[in-house]
Amino acid sequence: MRSALWLWHKRHETLRSTVRHEESAWRRLLITADALDVEPQDVGSFASGAEVADRIQGIFQHSISPHEWPHLLTATVVPRQMAFEPPRFQVVFGADHAVMDAYSLLLAVTELQQLYAHAVYGTEPTAEAVEMGSYVDFSALERSLSLRHRGGDTLRRWREFLGVGEPQFPPFPLGAPNGGGEPGRQRTLYGPLLSAEETRRVQTAARARRHKMQTAVFCALAEAARRTTSSSTLKFVMPMHTRTAAYERSIGWFVGLSPVTIPLDIDPAFDGDRYGILLARCAQALRHARDDAAIPFPVIEDRLGVRSNPRFVVSFVDLRFVPGADRFDAVRACALRRPVAASDEVHLWISRALSGLNVSARLSGDAGALAAFEGFLAETREVLLELTAAPDSRVVAAGASDGLAGQCA
Repeated sequence: MRSALWLWHKRHETLRSTVRHEESAWRRLLITADALDVEPQDVGSFASGAEVADRIQGIFQHSISPHEWPHLLTATVVPRQMAFEPPRFQVVFGADHAVMDAYSLLLAVTELQQLYAHAVYGTEPTAEAVEMGSYVDFSALERSLSLRHRGGDTLRRWREFLGVGEPQFPPFPLGAPNGGGEPGRQRTLYGPLLSAEETRRVQTAARARRHKMQTAVFCALAEAARRTTSSSTLKFVMPMHTRTAAYERSIGWFVGLSPVTIPLDIDPAFDGDRYGILLARCAQALRHARDDAAIPFPVIEDRLGVRSNPRFVVSFVDLRFVPGADRFDAVRACALRRPVAASDEVHLWISRALSGLNVSARLSGDAGALAAFEGFLAETREVLLELTAAPDSRVVAAGASDGLAGQCA
């Protein structure tokens, strides 16, 4: 394992790099692979899995920082051996978000397996000798882009999304009982939304209307918001990956933000294919998302004087094509988050896996907030299933007269 971790750090310069601000400039500090070693440290034995989890969380919490190297630590957990069991152990690694996004976490699962097999059996992992593109280099490219950016449509869309006067991120449409109060520890939820067969049926229905699965998911969220709130629009921030071909397998924070606004107003007299219309609206709302995410948000923050944090964030990720995804269930791969304290933030991650559609979320620990959110998810699931039975003969282009008031910006 020590050899595998060394090879991992050799492959990814990001894991061997840090930056320091000196005399109004950023200085890049790099440890060469030859100068790096992986030092094991025995932290003892524990009576239960809960004690192990608390110990690992404490180590990660107090030892990982975006400002000091190392930005990543790895722990191995060896269970008490039963006579009939083969030797086994569990690997847990934690990193600061500044150097590792969710996609990096998933890439690492298969990568570490390959490197471990290479160390034990001499098998050749994919591109083992090739150093991946450096996230630090990518950051320099992003920085040059931000210096060239002087406004344009992306800035306009953010201005419309955040509002005039003092820019504010829109909240979760159902609200949060402790919104605006003292930050409290947030709750984390994870579970299935649709089975593999249900997901396949939703995709078939979306394709019949010439739309993607992502559009269908956001359509369901929009319709669920219309049914459960009095809002005329659904607004949220959408994270998107910004990787280019040179950085497909790189570890780092390749994430940009996009503002998404979906109108919800419905003409009561309209009795046509409402879902076809709403799908078209969602597609229109997502049309500029990738362009907007390419502009680093600190540029927008600076130009518009934004002083608040995103309050409602929605992400959709298709995990089926991540290298090694077919083995994630077998090795019990799981991406976790550290505890977060916030007053009114709601983050919703929807992922498509081989097993179907799954939901992960963090939100207020308040019982009322949890009940409202679970009702919202139940309605979202209901809409997704309704999509599979709704008429699909009329495909309406965005911008056409559709019985729904207003159009997406």
